[in-house]
Amino acid sequence: MTSDNKKSYYAVIPATVRYDNSVVPGAKLLYGEITALCNEKGYCWATNDYFSRLYSVSKRTISTWIKSLCDAGYISAEFVLDNESKKVKVRCLKVEANFDTHLMKTSIPSRSKLREPHEENFAENNTINNIYTSQIFEGPKINDNNVKKKKVFEADSDPYLLAKFLEKCITENNPKFPQNESQRQRWAKDFDLMIRRDKIDADDIAEVIDWCQNDSFWRSNILSGKKLRERYQQLKMRMESR
Repeated sequence: MTSDNKKSYYAVIPATVRYDNSVVPGAKLLYGEITALCNEKGYCWATNDYFSRLYSVSKRTISTWIKSLCDAGYISAEFVLDNESKKVKVRCLKVEANFDTHLMKTSIPSRSKLREPHEENFAENNTINNIYTSQIFEGPKINDNNVKKKKVFEADSDPYLLAKFLEKCITENNPKFPQNESQRQRWAKDFDLMIRRDKIDADDIAEVIDWCQNDSFWRSNILSGKKLRERYQQLKMRMESR
């Protein structure tokens, strides 16, 4: 392969990932590889076989590493299904943009771009000059009907209950505020990250929700799980100072 065909990629492993003891060491290195593959298009579709060859480990080990990153909330996986067989056709890995890194601010495209990868993009998604291009899926178009969501929060789980509680408090202040399951699941994901990654107790989150939704200023500014997570420390300090 000529140098003209080679692409230069860079990997990003933020301190949040590097020093997270809940993530297995190999997964941290894999995270950097995934960010490198996401740099150009914002998503990674390399297979476990590709990663196992790259790091000289088993595909089961790669699966364990990916699960560790997903469980910690650093990446997410979406699966494109074949319309006829309903079997998984390709997996797309995305870096989650819930903490500040240069990559998050510059490299993640809109979701509409994620759903329409071009075929030529799939042929170049590796960092070692396509040595294993036969192991990379050719690119089907991704659409809402083919995407299988990775995780659905159960109604009795703490993240979902917190989402329901926030929704209830908001609608008590504003009865016209929209309510739907998709929104509750999004908020539950934010609360799940607060509990697992930020190490915040669910009862403490519920207390802050109750306080901010009874505050004349904050109840009109905290209208989502994401916003509550962003402002949590500030809200807790304000709550404790009164």
